[in-house]
Amino acid sequence: MRINYLSFDSISEGVGASQILNLAEAYRNLDQEINLVTFEKVKPNIALLNRLNSVGINWKPLTFGRNGLLGGISRIKALVRDIPEGDVVHARGDLPAFSGLLGSSLPLLWDIRSLWFEQRRLMNPNEFNKVVELVLRRINAYVSENCAAYTTLTDAILPELRNRHPSLPALHKTIPTCADLDKFQVSKFEKKEGIHLLLLGNFNQLYNTTWMHKCISQLQRLERMSVIWAHDLNLEDKDNPLSVFNQTSVSHLEVPDLIRKSDVGLLFLKDSKDFSLKAAMPTKIAEFWASGRPIIISKGVGDVDFLIEEYKIGLSINAFMDTQDILSKLHELLEDSETPNRCRYVAEKYFSIQTAAQSYLDLFQRIVK
Repeated sequence: MRINYLSFDSISEGVGASQILNLAEAYRNLDQEINLVTFEKVKPNIALLNRLNSVGINWKPLTFGRNGLLGGISRIKALVRDIPEGDVVHARGDLPAFSGLLGSSLPLLWDIRSLWFEQRRLMNPNEFNKVVELVLRRINAYVSENCAAYTTLTDAILPELRNRHPSLPALHKTIPTCADLDKFQVSKFEKKEGIHLLLLGNFNQLYNTTWMHKCISQLQRLERMSVIWAHDLNLEDKDNPLSVFNQTSVSHLEVPDLIRKSDVGLLFLKDSKDFSLKAAMPTKIAEFWASGRPIIISKGVGDVDFLIEEYKIGLSINAFMDTQDILSKLHELLEDSETPNRCRYVAEKYFSIQTAAQSYLDLFQRIVK
């Protein structure tokens, strides 16, 4: 099968490197032909080109261009013109799905990564207005009426999506943000003094860094705790509350070893009055669990509350939870020799990129006539 994999995200950084590229390679491992089209903010380097060529991925990098509304329109136009010949379209997000429907008559899978408008509004409240919101909602309505199948990151968002878009097709699967489990090895907690907490990734405006800093500071008053903030950018934002902690710049290839040396990860997302949190599943969650490490996370993120309650693989907390109670529950997790195995079990059951590729392929085989 020839799969046209379309995304506005770059594979040279962040989510593209950890998600898009890994899934494209997983498709190739299933002997599928992949035409990958992405928008790159920097000129692709030789190592990346060689990596794609070595596994036989047909990559067409387009120039990302400017941010904002006009930039988005230009990317839609460019993608409509450059959709390769194929059998099916995997559109990663709302605007790639819209472009895929305009630019080809191939059956299309709408890979819903988030409630895009609500998420962007939460990140940049001044960027959108009523006109933009109306246009984007019309685009989503059009995609929902014309896609052949769709996927979500969580089960939690399904009732709201189906309420908004009654015309959504019957074919659906929940496929969360996944990790290449072969790159993450489960291990026991290392014996060391104190607790080693890892903050992983470039925390954008969706994250409540003020609360993260406050919670860690309160925990450090009660327990010896070392904190490392690892990211792939040279950050010099002194206004970021997390900048007081030790920072290190890492590539995605270095992440598995860094997680293995930690005890626990922590991430808090901003509370929202809309449904955007129910659609969310940050990549770093899968990476921690794949390494056998629990997480401390804010309540209400996707299906995470259920998974933590069901499998005892972390703590989901609110801003009013007592710090001593958090520390006590964290010690229970870290002193339980089975915690790493439970984390890995959940990663294998729900967050394997290889399993995700097969799930997508099963949908493609059902919508290709």
